[in-house]
Amino acid sequence: RQMCIRDRYKIMKIEDEIEEMVGIIVKVKRLSDRNFFHLPLADLKANDPESVAYRLLEDYSFWFVNWR
Repeated sequence: RQMCIRDRYKIMKIEDEIEEMVGIIVKVKRLSDRNFFHLPLADLKANDPESVAYRLLEDYSFWFVNWR
């Protein structure tokens, strides 16, 4: 099955190398079928707006899009 924007993932690892055009790459596991993918961190969003992860991902994504 192809990846979908509505899929939910768990971040498993931050990769060592940074891609200049897409930023930090993370290894994620899709929760629905446990398949692994590599995605740009700036493309992810935390589920719980009250969590620390939510704010960190929002801040990184904003910085990456506007100031890199």
